[in-house]
Amino acid sequence: MFDSLTLSGLRVSIVRDRDNHYNFSDILERLARDAQTSAVRKKQKDKPEQKQKFSVSNIRFTDARLDIDDQPKRARHQVSEINLSVPFVSNLPTHLKEFVQPAFSAKVNGAQFQLAGETKPFENSLETHLNLDFDRVDVRKYLEYSPVALPVKVDSTLAGAKLRIVFTQTQGNDPTVHITGRVSLRDIRISPTAPSVDGPLARLAGLDVDIKLIDPIAQTFDLTSVRAHDISAGKELLRTPALEARGVTLDLLHRRLVVAEVLSEQGKVALKRARDGSFELPSLGSPGQPSADASAPAAAAADAETPTGGEGEWLVLVNKFSLAGYNVSVLDASVTPALTHRVAITSLAAENISSEKGAKAAIQAQLGINRNGSLALTSTVSINPLAATVQIDARRIDLTPLRAYITQFPNVKLVSAVAGTKGTLGVREQPNGMHITYAGAADVAQLAAIDTKSNDDLLKWEALKLADVAFESAPDAPLSLTVASVALDNFYSRLVLNADGKFNLQELKGEARVAPGSTPPPAPPPQGPATAIKTAKLPASPAAETPPRNVRIDKIVFTNSRLDFSDFFIKPNYSADLGELEGTITGLSSQPEARAVIDLKGSYARTAPVAINGTINPLRGDLFLDIKANGRDIDLPALTAYSVKYAGYGITQGKLALDVSYHIENGKLAAQNKVMIAQLTFGEHVDGPDATKLPLLFAVSLLKNSKGEIELNLPVTGSLDDPQFGIGALVGKVVVNLLTKAVTSPFRLLAAIAGGSDGKAGEDLAYVEFEYGSPTLTPAAQAKLRTLVKALQERPALKLEIAPRVDPEQDLAALKKAVLQRIIKAAKR
Repeated sequence: MFDSLTLSGLRVSIVRDRDNHYNFSDILERLARDAQTSAVRKKQKDKPEQKQKFSVSNIRFTDARLDIDDQPKRARHQVSEINLSVPFVSNLPTHLKEFVQPAFSAKVNGAQFQLAGETKPFENSLETHLNLDFDRVDVRKYLEYSPVALPVKVDSTLAGAKLRIVFTQTQGNDPTVHITGRVSLRDIRISPTAPSVDGPLARLAGLDVDIKLIDPIAQTFDLTSVRAHDISAGKELLRTPALEARGVTLDLLHRRLVVAEVLSEQGKVALKRARDGSFELPSLGSPGQPSADASAPAAAAADAETPTGGEGEWLVLVNKFSLAGYNVSVLDASVTPALTHRVAITSLAAENISSEKGAKAAIQAQLGINRNGSLALTSTVSINPLAATVQIDARRIDLTPLRAYITQFPNVKLVSAVAGTKGTLGVREQPNGMHITYAGAADVAQLAAIDTKSNDDLLKWEALKLADVAFESAPDAPLSLTVASVALDNFYSRLVLNADGKFNLQELKGEARVAPGSTPPPAPPPQGPATAIKTAKLPASPAAETPPRNVRIDKIVFTNSRLDFSDFFIKPNYSADLGELEGTITGLSSQPEARAVIDLKGSYARTAPVAINGTINPLRGDLFLDIKANGRDIDLPALTAYSVKYAGYGITQGKLALDVSYHIENGKLAAQNKVMIAQLTFGEHVDGPDATKLPLLFAVSLLKNSKGEIELNLPVTGSLDDPQFGIGALVGKVVVNLLTKAVTSPFRLLAAIAGGSDGKAGEDLAYVEFEYGSPTLTPAAQAKLRTLVKALQERPALKLEIAPRVDPEQDLAALKKAVLQRIIKAAKR
């Protein structure tokens, strides 16, 4: 028994000269051997050794110091100003129920360290209470002793803690260790293990962990909160003043992590996408590590061999997650010029985020998209398996930034377009793919696109609205799309035939790029308008089977729309304007038997009415079309450029009326073109290389009736599968054939116009036959003359020249016979 024990100025020097070996290792080895020998002797005694009783009071160690020389690490550590107070240690019965209140303080490498507590070291429970208090401990010095290589380098971290540790072990039960209190880290800076020009991976001004209860033996962690302050990651990747998790419960044995709430406000996220399309993220790689490709097989093998334990799956549950006031930017250098997309997260709240099978999370978000766009989301999401139902309300989404991602049309610039949609999106994971559905409405407003080669307007509309849209895409099922109505207001499209004979729509894709070292394709031959029209032919029957799809658009409504055509191939140039276009297309469907009804009306050059109606099915595998169109009071002088080029005469006066019908089915075209031209008057003749050599004025005079009208019926037939098929070329061929026949066989044309003698159309009125030697016309000849007179009356501009013809032999023989008959007849009298 001691009343007091004091030890002052103790100095201890420890040297680690190699791994797992110290300057006192030989002493420990001797003590271990002595303890083993003592244990053997106790077993050899018949009677158990009686426990010795003792009591030592007022134990004090003052101003002690411990110096540690870590030679392998080339580091020195010092624990100084060590003060230890133990009121008493005793196993006497009178003291067993009394708590000992020890105290410990020291400076560890300059950082103050304090420990105080209570213990019952000699009672069966071994109950011990310890209070651990330290501050500003430089953690870097102790990370050097980590048994495994760290994936990052810790440049700075100062640790502090105020912990209460309770240890108990009652007889027959497992020991327990309960830890409560707070751990704080300050000035945390983490860098990649390899040198980096991007600076540290992350910085935190502080990290505070409030511990409700940690039981390291049971491997459970119950944290009141984990709060990080002034967080930054990467150069500009993440900035936020605070990120906090509340009510964190971690159970390692049962693989369960539950977080009551995660919240953060006023953050900034800046992502960068490189030119190769990858996102630039901080790298953790260290020098000497194998590349990602080389290490992948090894990593895969390691994962395959890792025991999963239990059911092999972690249960992760976040009861509540919220972000507010976050700004996210994405700089995308994979497009030219580089674009920056911005999303403002006004609020993002989620509940019941869980990896448990069948669990559904509720998510709500209010987002700002770029300048004026907004996006509101309300959804339920299941992670296992993946499934989501999302209510979407998007407004004023600027579509112009998306133009950079559409590379098929480099000569088109999207000047403006804003989109919106309101509906429900469904996503569901299936064994063979994703099942996606959408139902709602959509609109695209203020769209304007220009042709960058000419800097002219190409396509515009004020509003495009889609109502009752239903979309579905499922594995091993046809794609399905139905739209109840499409309303197109103030639509404008421009079609231009350029000076080189190509349509502007043909050149929207730009020139094909040739890879270095390869041979460019041969240039196509020069194209005139007829060739260009062939290129812009109607779609032919597909050679391969069209992917299955079910598409239906119940109604398309055009309001105040306009088509603008300019021909710069013609000199002087020609322009036509089909405006005030209004009407509907109803019943569009991809079903083979479906027929959409067209009913459109407009005006040509704002004066001549135009109507288009009929049926069409452009969504089926092969095109079906049966439409009629008519136009009235179309001014022909506007077409002077074409008549000068191809006819050699300008038009000074005239009106045109059209009634056309086109039928396309099974790749075959059958068309009727009824043309009425009134008061056609040509100007002076103009020589040109493309002008017809036919006597056009004569042909026109043949075709004009007494009212100055020309009525034509031009049938057109052809096959869409013919590579040379072209509507313009076919119509042009029919017109040329008509003029050729008019010039080469004018009297047959007149007979056809007048109906022929005795109703026989197509007779040749070029001659009238007399009987040989007779001045009297036969009835048939008289009928031909009546037909000719009628045709000439209908064609007052025509002048007829008559050339007589005789047959000397036949007429002479007939005359002799007639004279002889008269002589015989006179003799009889």
